[in-house]
Amino acid sequence: MTLKLDADVYSAAVIERAREAFSHLAAIDVRKDGRHRTIRFSNMDPDVAERLADEFANYALSCLLVHR
Repeated sequence: MTLKLDADVYSAAVIERAREAFSHLAAIDVRKDGRHRTIRFSNMDPDVAERLADEFANYALSCLLVHR
């Protein structure tokens, strides 16, 4: 599963916080591709696989708002 987030909005630090928070649910690879940060999830916990990308994005967004 792949998620693309705007690199101008989602800093590397915010994505790393989210990656650490979700690392127990999947293997998470993050790369910067031009204007985007591409997040690839693999070996996902089947109980959360369907909603993992959405929850990851929501968590990253909350980090933007809380950790300014």
